[in-house]
Amino acid sequence: MALFRNKKEFQVGQLGEVGVLIQNMQNQASETSDAQSFQQDQRTMRQFVTNAIKESVYFFEPLTYSGINKTANRMFMNWFDLDTEKQGESMDESLREELMDFYKKIHLKSKLMRVCVDSMVYGNGFLELVAGNGVQERNTPILPMSGLKDVVIADPLFIQPMIKWINQSNNEFYYIEQTQNSGARQIHNSRIIHIPWAQLGTMRFGRGVIEIAIRSVLAKLNMDWALGEVIYRHGKPFIVLKTTGAGTKELEKAYKVLQNINPRTHFAGTDRHTFEMLNPSVVDPEPFAYFYYHNLAAACEMPQMEFLGAQSGQLTGSEVDKVGWYANLKAKQESKFSDVIHTINNQYLKGNWHDEVFWNDIYVDEKSQAEIHKLQADMVKVLYYDSSLMTDIEARQQCRDLGIPFPEDDSEFIAEEEAKPEPGVTPFGQIPVNPMTPGSGQSGKPEDTGKPQMDSDKMDFIKHNEKYWKSVNGRTT
Repeated sequence: MALFRNKKEFQVGQLGEVGVLIQNMQNQASETSDAQSFQQDQRTMRQFVTNAIKESVYFFEPLTYSGINKTANRMFMNWFDLDTEKQGESMDESLREELMDFYKKIHLKSKLMRVCVDSMVYGNGFLELVAGNGVQERNTPILPMSGLKDVVIADPLFIQPMIKWINQSNNEFYYIEQTQNSGARQIHNSRIIHIPWAQLGTMRFGRGVIEIAIRSVLAKLNMDWALGEVIYRHGKPFIVLKTTGAGTKELEKAYKVLQNINPRTHFAGTDRHTFEMLNPSVVDPEPFAYFYYHNLAAACEMPQMEFLGAQSGQLTGSEVDKVGWYANLKAKQESKFSDVIHTINNQYLKGNWHDEVFWNDIYVDEKSQAEIHKLQADMVKVLYYDSSLMTDIEARQQCRDLGIPFPEDDSEFIAEEEAKPEPGVTPFGQIPVNPMTPGSGQSGKPEDTGKPQMDSDKMDFIKHNEKYWKSVNGRTT
């Protein structure tokens, strides 16, 4: 904490053309408690982490740049779908296609990626709704009946972290946009979709990843510079020339000799001269670097190995918790960006949006998914094959409901099933069969002779007639 004491201003780093400068707003006593010093440091840090500093860190610190972009890209890569929440019903397909075509027309996916980056870097991202009906003043409310023509990105550098109330009870206010000529414009809040990244309590404006990890980011930048200096310094031998009892002039001559030493030159001296070549060892920066990597990855809420960009196949699932990270991204999709889609849809449909947004899976663990399918298939097998609690058709539909791959169009199988005769009904041209027919071989099981078999009533009738004709033939002979 001594770095922040007894100095009005000092520079802690250089980011391209931007110098990272901290200014104390009030003098501190030379001796203060750790708690007071920490509080003062926190106030000072918030004052110097300007939007220009955040922008410079994003462009000049490669790992922070990569972590932020990777988060934004993964979050919107697989996009989303639209459907109704009502059980057993589906959204109107023509309406769904119309909305999806509108998203493509205005390049909504790329805009959401950019506004996500803005939110992570600056702490706040802004989208502005452009009404579909004519030109309207930006300080007037935009109503659903006005429709929607486009959605554009509002630059967070010019949106001031303050609002001007119109009607506090109705949560109606203006955003203040700073213009390039030092003027200010008011934008009605109904025209702005605000996406803050990290908030606490009643904070209206958020804080970004860079501000959360600013100490680690600056230390990482300083370490990058220091590492280059160490490698340069220790990448070649350190030459020492000692001259016993040397005066000022002799030391100057010795220094000139050292300046002229190179791989092609040599040195000759007396017993008063000692020439040495030291080979200092380079300090391993990895333990220090990983400290900063851990903090920066934590600020991005990303697994450390994913943050570093480790090669696929080199790490196990326990080392990179992709499932947990993607679940976290899905939670951010629903909490931060589902309302954005709802607002856009409702404005485009002039207040007639009543369906839901369903984000597609970012990541699927194929091995785990296969194990789940196996357990589900075993359950269907028990219900269908072992206990006969399901018919063929019900079992197939159960597989579809569980997400087990199965043909949607199973009309051929269903037609075959429906064509089968019901119990007690036989196809045309065959005589119904009684399983207790005499001569079947075994009681209760008809003999499969390949010939039509008759039921008991028909057999009794034939036997009665056979007995009758035998008696008649006996009388006639």
